[in-house]
Amino acid sequence: MIEISELTKYYGTRKAVGPLSFTIDKGEVVGLLGLNGAGKTTTLRMLSSDLLPTSGQMLVDGLDLAEVPEKVQPRIGYLPDRPPLYGEMTVREFLVFAARLRGMKGRLEERVTEVIEMTDLGEYADEPIDTLSHGYRQRVGIAQAIVHKPALLLLDEPISGLDPVQIVEMRTLIRSLKGDHTIVLSSHILSEISETCDRLLVIRDGEIVASGSEQELSTQMAAAKSFRVAVRVPSGYRDTPFEGVRKLLEEIDGVQKVTRAEAPLGERGVVAAGVAATLDVRELAVKRLVEADFGVVGLERTGKELERVFLQLTGKEDAA
Repeated sequence: MIEISELTKYYGTRKAVGPLSFTIDKGEVVGLLGLNGAGKTTTLRMLSSDLLPTSGQMLVDGLDLAEVPEKVQPRIGYLPDRPPLYGEMTVREFLVFAARLRGMKGRLEERVTEVIEMTDLGEYADEPIDTLSHGYRQRVGIAQAIVHKPALLLLDEPISGLDPVQIVEMRTLIRSLKGDHTIVLSSHILSEISETCDRLLVIRDGEIVASGSEQELSTQMAAAKSFRVAVRVPSGYRDTPFEGVRKLLEEIDGVQKVTRAEAPLGERGVVAAGVAATLDVRELAVKRLVEADFGVVGLERTGKELERVFLQLTGKEDAA
């Protein structure tokens, strides 16, 4: 288990990250999700011991990184956003070198061969790293991070810069590592991180503002209190139909925003509105609409896709 408590990083008086507090269960795949500059890389650098925190505590399997770093660091594998690869080395030479740097002895060549197979690098094992595509260099970066069998694997933007085929392959690779390693990966690619991870931590301005699965985050954003309503416009209605519906609904306490929605196909004289609310106002909304002679022909709850949840949590929904 990974336990983070009140972790912070300051540069002078400027806060970069924190305070962060969260736990990660053994074998879990957790995504650190945030906009550029939110603090993802700084957080991973602290978790990897590459950057000293200003304050706070990090425990890996009950061991304190600050107190016994020599025992904790071998339990951590780290892929930075720009992997430090030696292009003139072959893949195999580099992984042997990385294994020795981590203090591995004995039959390390066998472990290197095993890792090459795990990351599907066999065809390129004896090729110089400089000759590989970006996607395969990322695989080499992951291979060096797992060669010593770490308990905790940290991946900073492992999907960045990959083409669609490589993204699918990388997602499959990361999933294959689940169970053998506890994994924390950062990204701003929402659909890919949601499909890869068991749980998401949303970071904004250096702080965790929400955590949970995609479905749990949507629920936290009051998806059950948002709905779409379709109404038939009364004959002879003189106002603009949607504006009339919007005015009626926005007068209800708890309604935050009313937007135009797509009306049901084939329904003439019907308009639809999406309602975002802090309270469950569906019953009252129907009552008000019926009193104004609108015929309610449909009403359904609406959830929020991860992209909208992410934009709202990071304060960027209006800019999207």
